[in-house]
Amino acid sequence: MYSPGKEYFATMDFTTVNKNMWKQVFNLDDHHTSRKNVGVTYCGYSSNRKDPNQLSVVFKYDTEEQMTNHREIINSLIKENKEKWSALGDLDSIEFNHWSILCERTNDTRLDVINKTNDILWVAKHTVEDKDKWVAAMKQQQDNGTNFDVRWWALMENVNNPNEVSCVFRVPGDRISDFLLNFAETLPLMKKYGTVDLNNCHVKFGKIEWETMYNMPAYMKKQISPQSGNDEEVIRTIIHDMTTIDGDKIKGRWHMDDNYMMVRPTGNPLDMQSWDAMMGSEDVVLTDESLVAINKLEVNGDMAWACYTAHSKFSYKGIENDDIAVFTSIFAKRDGVWKLVHGQRSTGRSPEAEQPKF
Repeated sequence: MYSPGKEYFATMDFTTVNKNMWKQVFNLDDHHTSRKNVGVTYCGYSSNRKDPNQLSVVFKYDTEEQMTNHREIINSLIKENKEKWSALGDLDSIEFNHWSILCERTNDTRLDVINKTNDILWVAKHTVEDKDKWVAAMKQQQDNGTNFDVRWWALMENVNNPNEVSCVFRVPGDRISDFLLNFAETLPLMKKYGTVDLNNCHVKFGKIEWETMYNMPAYMKKQISPQSGNDEEVIRTIIHDMTTIDGDKIKGRWHMDDNYMMVRPTGNPLDMQSWDAMMGSEDVVLTDESLVAINKLEVNGDMAWACYTAHSKFSYKGIENDDIAVFTSIFAKRDGVWKLVHGQRSTGRSPEAEQPKF
């Protein structure tokens, strides 16, 4: 799906002189909190395929103001702790770039499993004669099925140099060769219809080493919880999303609070870290998910609860399961957005068995 909103994308490229120590400092709790508070929606870093010490850190934001504020925070941290940061990376090698996303497309939404991919970022900086034609040509290429190897792609414009654009593709590592062959075949068309200047194109590859989601993008919040929307209808939409799969993952993963906890039929709790690990495991493969009925639903201010029945078909370690289960979920409205904060699942029963009545 294409993202309807205009987002911003910042990159920080540099050479580390102590990669293991830099990774530890980068992942300090205080730094994660600062990024989340300033409005970073996504963060990750990748390494150059030829030199693993050459790193590229990326941040996504909803607004240009958030991007600018974060840049100032990063500069202050480096300036105030120059000796410390010099021991981690070559400060003279740092290069910042700030981008406005013109078009963004997600082909594979199964990116909720953090740090478990072998994906490659293919980045091309170049110029085009007509940006509107470039965007239209890339969308047409997508609609023709050319990008079937691509999980995610974006077309960006350099905020500080609007004449420079960037095309970024995220491709599974085992599909990169096929992607490059397919892309090479389309280059003449991109030159003709996309007005791409092939004589001024700089390409690099990055192996994604780490990533996380900090905040839900603003356009997704609007889709999930419209400001003028009816709370009960929003929650019904969430329940439908939680009982729908996209690919082989639950579509409603975004509705789950960071501190969400599910109590399993055994009574054992499942937190979000365990949820992501389970759903990202090759042992679990979802094949179908559907809502049977919303049995009870009540909204009380910024809290709500619901009881619903869902039909799931999945395999666990190759063993097929066909279950109908009852869920009880608690929702909380935070910053105007409804989120799942707690849930409990009954033991699944066969579709042929007598079903519970409410």
